[in-house]
Amino acid sequence: MKSHVVADWASQCVEKGVVSALTTGIERRQFVHVRDAVKALCVLMSQDFKEVDKVTDISSGEWISIRQLGEALEQASAGTCSVNFGTKLASHRRELQPYLHPYLMDNWSPSVSLDAGLREALSYYKAQKALSKNGRQDL
Repeated sequence: MKSHVVADWASQCVEKGVVSALTTGIERRQFVHVRDAVKALCVLMSQDFKEVDKVTDISSGEWISIRQLGEALEQASAGTCSVNFGTKLASHRRELQPYLHPYLMDNWSPSVSLDAGLREALSYYKAQKALSKNGRQDL
């Protein structure tokens, strides 16, 4: 599971004003905000554990390319950051459809949009940068 691209890129946007992606950006992933993941886990935990499958994915169910993520990050940064893509093709990864437990599908859906999550990540790193300038470490 790759879960660090949003955090890495938001940090680079704030620190450098530019993100240099290693690949062409055609590879696709699914993203879900941590608050939505926690809500999904709470929904699943409200059930009798005998009824919950041992493997249940928590996903938005929406595939987006890394290039689309870069474009969304540029928009979320209001023009203060650009994302540049490389020429290397990403190593092939099979796209597996997530298995969403039927109870989860009926009782949960993501509420934090990708754009809102990106703006939140950028705000967090901007606040971190301001704190570090003042000699403080973390929010």
